[in-house]
Amino acid sequence: MKSKSRIGAFIGIGILIGFVIYYIVMTVIDLASLGSAEKADPKTLNIVNGQSVTGYFKNFEGAKDDGPIFTMEHSINGLIPTGKEYFFILYDESYTKALYVRADKDFIKNSKEKLAENNGAGVELTGRIRELRSKIKFELNDINYQLSQYNIDVISDGNEILYLDLTTKTQCVLRIITIVLLAGAAVIIGMFSKKKLFPENEALNKAFGIAAVVMLIAGIVGMIYTMTFLM
Repeated sequence: MKSKSRIGAFIGIGILIGFVIYYIVMTVIDLASLGSAEKADPKTLNIVNGQSVTGYFKNFEGAKDDGPIFTMEHSINGLIPTGKEYFFILYDESYTKALYVRADKDFIKNSKEKLAENNGAGVELTGRIRELRSKIKFELNDINYQLSQYNIDVISDGNEILYLDLTTKTQCVLRIITIVLLAGAAVIIGMFSKKKLFPENEALNKAFGIAAVVMLIAGIVGMIYTMTFLM
């Protein structure tokens, strides 16, 4: 039984290590991309799929209450919520092109406040250009149709509809926290899988055990949430 439990522990640690490596790679790629963001022209919205862009923009649209124009809710089996994605619209200066924006729920409110502070000069935005996932693209079909009625083209790369992801930096920070939690849990579990670290102090052993469990649970919750924005 001990050998089976030890094998299970090693498999679990291996899976955690795999996710940690994946998160590290994705986080490094995203941060490197943000660090070399290209200037985007608000007049033409010249963007490239997979590229990070930065620029000053002022033509935004959300719902009538300044909320998101669309909210994508994610859950496990429709019961356990795992996160929400909020989408808005960014226009070029001639209002002939529309680019979807994934941002925080208060994106419009915060942008209006910054516009007022800058006397309408524009709000600096930096994020990655990504492809809309099929499920979200399907949900936005009605909005795409409404835009087409006003001769407004939704920006795509010819095959897939694109969007500006303003959550990239925040998600990178959350991924780093998740990595630290999962890595810390894996280290503690790995150390305790062989023997008790403090044979003469059972309370300290329990404290480390509890810490590992808390870090593991928090890391898994963080992993599930951040995966919502990756997949």
